[in-house]
Amino acid sequence: MGSNVLRVAILTAVGMSSQAYAYNCTGLAPWDSSTVYTSGDEVQNTNQAYKARYWTQGNDPASNSGPWEAWESLGQCSGDGNLPPEVDISSPLNNASIPEGTITTLQANASDQDGSVVSVEFLAGTQSVATITQAPYQVDWTAQLGTSSITAIATDDKGATSQSQVAISVTPAGGLVPPTVSLTSPTGSETLTAVMIYL
Repeated sequence: MGSNVLRVAILTAVGMSSQAYAYNCTGLAPWDSSTVYTSGDEVQNTNQAYKARYWTQGNDPASNSGPWEAWESLGQCSGDGNLPPEVDISSPLNNASIPEGTITTLQANASDQDGSVVSVEFLAGTQSVATITQAPYQVDWTAQLGTSSITAIATDDKGATSQSQVAISVTPAGGLVPPTVSLTSPTGSETLTAVMIYL
């Protein structure tokens, strides 16, 4: 009977330990050797969560998480720990002015640190233009008057999404043409001579 009591106690302790060290890693960035971390910063590495005890850079948490070392182990990651994809619009540029009716290439760069990007959807204002399922993530769009933004929404293989947005203005077709100006004199090749004037 004493053996059974001891076995139950051990199993209970193991169960409690497992629960105590399960950690939700959702949103925790992967550890990066070039990043500076300070006290309290949390990361994930090899499916484990860690918290920085003090200023550290280049110290791998997996091998520097002892009692007096730079990192404190928070336990094994629970949940899927999925990081959302990253996306940024490369065309058009923010605050671009586009004439109405112009065919413009909408283009975005997208990546996923812990999986893959399955699609990038482009929106002109609130209107969906196209959903692209493989790189390069780009589509031609005819500029429409009244459109004030372009949005790219990336989705990863676990359903997480991120978006990037730029502001644009679409100018009316046949609108006023701005004047041009050029400087004819001086041309830049002249040699100037100082003249003294005596009164």
